[in-house]
Amino acid sequence: MKAHSTVSIKGGDEIWGNEDSTISTIGFCATQNNVEGFVFAGHAGDVLRESFRTPAGTILGFVTATAYYNGTIADAAFITKSSASWLLTTNKIHVYTCNNLATNTNHYPVGTVVCKYGISTRQTSGKIEGAHFTGSYDGVNYIDHVYTDYWSEPGDSGGPVFVVGGVVNGKITCQLMGIHSGGSSNPEYPSGVFAKYMNIVNELDITAITE
Repeated sequence: MKAHSTVSIKGGDEIWGNEDSTISTIGFCATQNNVEGFVFAGHAGDVLRESFRTPAGTILGFVTATAYYNGTIADAAFITKSSASWLLTTNKIHVYTCNNLATNTNHYPVGTVVCKYGISTRQTSGKIEGAHFTGSYDGVNYIDHVYTDYWSEPGDSGGPVFVVGGVVNGKITCQLMGIHSGGSSNPEYPSGVFAKYMNIVNELDITAITE
């Protein structure tokens, strides 16, 4: 009998909507009411019970909470891991660049250099230009988001935004700041907007997997 392979999910992985083939990026793994799942962009997961999958076709689960749908301050949604996806393993907060991540406590100083990882542009970086952006930007309405000058393109939505820290025991450490929401399509003005980590936690009532 052929052995099943385990699919390990982490921030920065590609995710596809089953109903409309929406392509976006996972932000981080988390739990909601002690059930494991994944956080990604709310404007991608704005329909409750919609299922999402990996590019290879593995069903990840179903949208069980979406702050974007309710018009709140976090452009974020939560996918509860499907009972059929028992082969999936959810990693503690982790992205490609970093070995270990801590969570941010809602501190976003202007001028701070942040990195974004998304499936379209991979890792890009830029400075925070404003910590309380509210308004319509590139077709999406935002409330209390962070405005930066990092580059992004469609498909990056939902990807982790983080600050790279020092090296501890030979491993790069980072601090998770939030998840990417959107950006300008004008190449002369590279910019990005992301939802704050604490707003995501509060609106979706989730807990990041850190252990």
